[in-house]
Amino acid sequence: MPFDLEKDDRDTRPEGRGPDGRFRPGNVARLTHGLRSCRVQAGALLPPGAALPADRERAIVADLGGDVPTITAGLVRRYAHLELIAEWLEGNLIAEGVMTTKGRQRAAVSAYMAVVDRLTRLGLTLGLERKARPVTNAAEYFKQL
Repeated sequence: MPFDLEKDDRDTRPEGRGPDGRFRPGNVARLTHGLRSCRVQAGALLPPGAALPADRERAIVADLGGDVPTITAGLVRRYAHLELIAEWLEGNLIAEGVMTTKGRQRAAVSAYMAVVDRLTRLGLTLGLERKARPVTNAAEYFKQL
């Protein structure tokens, strides 16, 4: 009688593989660092506890005083996406480590450092402190709430 994977009680298949042993669509087993992954950038592979990019954008725009120019809004969008990539890379480095089995630095370390550098530069461009919204009188303030 031939061995049937579908009827076997033990599931010895590696994570993300189908009954034939091939990777199923949507697997992340071969995802090295996620820097160029559309799914990571879109938020489909969010690490636990990470905020959605749209939520981060709204929070940053609020910190910048609300209504921001178009170019600033684009920079905020890039910043939120880079934060997501940095979160994913951090989780990857914690899970996999920073060194390969041969003692070399993993590609994810360089990618993480590049993303953190870009986050710092964008943060300096956008401004690191909160900015108050301009309010002319108390009546307008209560209208905004």
